[in-house]
Order: sequence, then C-alpha cells, then structure tokens
Amino acid sequence: MKKVLVLLVALSMMAGAVFAQATIGGYVRGIGTIDEDGITSFSSRIRLNFSAKSEDGTAMFGMRLQGSGLGNTISLDDNTFAEDDSGTDPDAFTYFNLDVNYFYGRLMLADSKVQIDAGRLWVTDYDICSGISDYYLGNVENYVSSFVFFWENGLALQVLPIDGLRAGVVFIPNESIGLEDFGAGAMYSIEGIGDAIVTARFAEEFKDSELNASFSYTGVENLSASVGYKGLVNHTLYGIVNYGMDALTVNVAPMYDFTAETFYGEASIQYVLSDAFDVIGLFAYDQSSAILDAKYMAGFEGRVKTGGSYFWIAPYYLGDVGFKLDLGVRVNF
Repeated sequence: MKKVLVLLVALSMMAGAVFAQATIGGYVRGIGTIDEDGITSFSSRIRLNFSAKSEDGTAMFGMRLQGSGLGNTISLDDNTFAEDDSGTDPDAFTYFNLDVNYFYGRLMLADSKVQIDAGRLWVTDYDICSGISDYYLGNVENYVSSFVFFWENGLALQVLPIDGLRAGVVFIPNESIGLEDFGAGAMYSIEGIGDAIVTARFAEEFKDSELNASFSYTGVENLSASVGYKGLVNHTLYGIVNYGMDALTVNVAPMYDFTAETFYGEASIQYVLSDAFDVIGLFAYDQSSAILDAKYMAGFEGRVKTGGSYFWIAPYYLGDVGFKLDLGVRVNF
C-alpha cells in the first residue's frame, strides 16, 4: 500500500507541475454478509481515481487503481495474496489484489472536434446501464460482452463534427492485424427527443461480430426509456426505463435472449425519506440463473447518509440460495 501512496503522491506532484488541474477521488467499501446458516463473509474494495488536464483542456490523462479483498484479515505488503486459495478455511485470508482498471492519455484536436485516446481505454460515452443501487442489480446494459471503448489496451479515434454527433473507431492490437482488432461506435443526440447509439466489436469473420443498437427516449421530463438489440451471434432484446418524481425513482429493465430462449428482468424502486435516509426495493428474475446464480432475488437496501458517504443494511432472499443480510459502509472521497 505504501508503494501505491508513493506513486499517487509522485503523480500528483508531476501533474501539478505539468497540468493546470489535477484531482484524486474514489471510495473505500466494506461489506459483511450473514447467510441463513449463520456463515459470515467479508469483502472490501478501495478505488482511487486520478485525473489531470491542461489549462486549455486539450490534453489529459486518467488512471484508476482498484483493490479488492475477500476474507477476515488483509495485508497490503504485496499486490496479490493467496494464503487460502481453496476458501475452505473461514479464518484464513483468501485474497487481495490491486489492479489498474484503466490508464489513458487523451488529446483534443481541431477545436475539440477530434479526440484521440491511447492506453488502457476508458471511453464510456456510448454506454447505458440499468439500476439505482451502487451495489445491487444493474445487470442490463447496452455494451457487448467484448468491451469496445473501455477496459481494452489500444488506441481510439473519435470525431465530433457537429453538436450531438460522436463517432469513433478503436484499434486493439492482437498479434497479426485483422478485423478482430477493431471496434466502432456512433451516437447521435437529438435535443428534446433522445440518443441513438450503435457500437460493434468485430470478429475475424464479420458474422461472429458483436453488435449493439439502442435508442433512449428522453422527451418527457424525468423519464428515460431505452430499447436495444444485441447480436450477431446471440440475439438479445432489452429495455431500460427510469422515471423519477419528487422523492420516488423507479427503474425497470427486462432482457430476453432469443438464442438461449431465456428471460431476465429487474426492478429497483427508491424512496428518499430525507437527506440522510433512503430505501431501495430490489427485485429480479433470472430464468437461467446465469446472472444472479439464482432464479430470483427480492429484498431492500436501507441507507443512512452523511458527508457524501453512507452505511447500509440490506436483507434479501436469493431463490435456490436462501436468505442473506449485508451490512456495508462506503466512504467516498
């Protein structure tokens, strides 16, 4: 951990000398879980986001360090631990790893009409996702299984020729060059109507490529309604609807895989009781049990918030698994 802190301090000093704006943020999260048999477990995560950009905003870089652990004790002398790989000893530390989720450099050229990213990419302009809770559900999204513009090592070139239009191509080298080394995306935002998005991650043979096409309607205040298709190998239709009214927010997301003939659907309902307390109802059905590791989930998450951070308690039931209770803390900084 000392090495990580030294690295961040060094980056901050370098960024301060070269860039006009530098920021560090992230969170620490810990979750204790008790199941219906009285067996306990614990998971933790630390996320550090670092970014810096030039005074005119035409050059920037970003990086995310993220560490995750399972077990009862944690040591940070090294990046990876495996004292008990089997996981059979509940008193032994299972693992802790520290990963660099992304690191990229970005240049804005031609009066910000051309954007170039290089490194371990993190371009999320084309992505939409379901869910309200920071931790539970959120399993319906428009990006394909092989990520196009993020979590890949490569080079991305995007053009923004007019207001509302963004289009780009990504090059992800993999030994000999071929169609499978490329991806593409485009988004057109129509003011007062919505966003049309198309992304593709190509395969060696085009028929095996992964394609997404979606449209998000935003023409009604406080409403976002998206529908989309993912193919070409597996054919999936999905929808994401989010509506907020005063203290109440509802998010519903169904998804049907025509190839596997399986249905998944989730719903989250949030009610904000005060600035310090809110409750989120959680419901999901997974016909194949491939996403939830169970047929269904039902429960709620109650959060007590202070200083931009919060404590939560979440009792929930997983079909075929049983009852679980989570106690968690997330401190944002």
